Amino acid sequence: MFWSLPNDLLADPQQLNSYSYARNNPIVASDPSGLLTAFFPGTWTSKNDIANSKEYTNFVNDFKSTSSQLGAGDKFWMPSQELKDNDASRQAVAQELKDYLSTYQFEKGETFNVGGISHGGNGANIFSQLYDGKIDNLITVGTPVRSDYQPNYDNIGNHYNAYSNIDFVQISGGNNTSASEAIGRLMFGNMGARIGKNLNWGEFGIAGRKYDNAENINVTWQSGLNPIWSAHQDLSSTSVWSKINKMINNK
Repeated sequence: MFWSLPNDLLADPQQLNSYSYARNNPIVASDPSGLLTAFFPGTWTSKNDIANSKEYTNFVNDFKSTSSQLGAGDKFWMPSQELKDNDASRQAVAQELKDYLSTYQFEKGETFNVGGISHGGNGANIFSQLYDGKIDNLITVGTPVRSDYQPNYDNIGNHYNAYSNIDFVQISGGNNTSASEAIGRLMFGNMGARIGKNLNWGEFGIAGRKYDNAENINVTWQSGLNPIWSAHQDLSSTSVWSKINKMINNK
């Protein structure tokens, strides 16, 4: 069993210890049936990036731990492809999870928990529209709130959404235009703008911070006070997760 562990767990050395059980935390992380948790990283973030980032790895492990308390376990899914900054890529990662679940057998009483950071949260929102089954808990963090990427609340038990009031990246994650469209217009006029719009590279525009039907959690202080960098980049910190986890446990 030890040698059959997936490569994903290389990001978490404690899980490679064949003499420990449930990361030495069996009270909250016992896993008798291998239950499923799904996580969508943010734009331009790959599995290797997460493995090489201590904060991101800790955030993912905290998410797994909370998920186990909610009735899931350590069977963990992330998309195999890196999320690009366009709609086609978000649709693709959402479809990847749907395809994965087409052969997955849920245990009786198992909860299904899905999370995502930044536009990874919108990948999760798209998935909720594609998926016919129930998502017990959806967790979005720093996700640009857009009318074209709304969660399907008919299939969602609880939605927890964490945001920073000074996160500039989040509120500029709309789809009003894109860098490729702007550059195309500047260089080649209307024809270049149309080509750039179809490429849809580096989209940007106005987006929101809160969802009408979610438990919206203000993590402004926990994520840092630099609106351009830390307020979004540091959303994967353990202090941010601690506040999310407190809200979940108090519900």
